[in-house]
Amino acid sequence: MMKIRPPFVLLFALAAPAAAQRLPAPLPPMSTPPPAYGQDMISSGIGERTAQLRTAVGDAFQRGLIGRDQAERLSLPLARMEQQLQFHTPRSYRERVRLRQRLDAIQAELDRYLAHG
Repeated sequence: MMKIRPPFVLLFALAAPAAAQRLPAPLPPMSTPPPAYGQDMISSGIGERTAQLRTAVGDAFQRGLIGRDQAERLSLPLARMEQQLQFHTPRSYRERVRLRQRLDAIQAELDRYLAHG
């Protein structure tokens, strides 16, 4: 086993500050802070449409145009979707299309219930 000789220790002690000086400079601070976690500039309108559709279902039930079971069948998925959208922003195109298709299906079902009276 080799012993570390004093000149090598001195060399390492001198090399450490020099290596620290060669690190790249830190990036300057950003002019505006980044958005909070989970929030960004993507506005797909899915949350607003979900809230409007849920309100429409509630109004139709209050007016007696649809029954309680039909209102629950429509409003429970909308409530679940609203809750998920509070904590998750749909980022991918595929996810936004899937949510829009689901909202379209719920809207079509509501229209069908209203047409049959």
